[in-house]
Amino acid sequence: MKALIIDDSLFTLERHKNLVMDAQLEPLLAESGAKALEMYKEHNPEIVLCDIMMPEMNGYEVFEILKEIDANVFLYFISAEMTSAAKEKAISMKAAGFYQKPIEQKEILEIIEDYKAKRLV
Repeated sequence: MKALIIDDSLFTLERHKNLVMDAQLEPLLAESGAKALEMYKEHNPEIVLCDIMMPEMNGYEVFEILKEIDANVFLYFISAEMTSAAKEKAISMKAAGFYQKPIEQKEILEIIEDYKAKRLV
C-alpha cells in the first residue's frame, strides 16, 4: 500500500515518511498541493496524509480537488492547529479523519486499520 504525505515542512515529511515505512507502507512525499495532485494521479495511493496550513494551496483545497479526481479518496488531515473549527470542517468535507501533529506510530497504525475497515464495508 502507498501513502501520500503532503506537508510544506521538510522535517514533517521526513518524520511521517519514517513512520509510514515502519508500518510497511510505501511513502510518497509532496511538499506542496500542486505536487501532491500530480503524485496522486500518477501513483493512486490508498492513503493520503495532508497538512492543512500550506502556502499556495491549503489542505482543504487539495482535498476538494482530490475528491474530483477520486470520489473515494481516503484522506486524513494532520495539522498542528487542529482546532474545533478545523475538526468540524474536516468532518463536513467527509475526510476519513484527523490528527494533531506530531503524530506517532500508533496513529499511523490506527489510520491503516481505519482504511482497511472502511474498504471492507
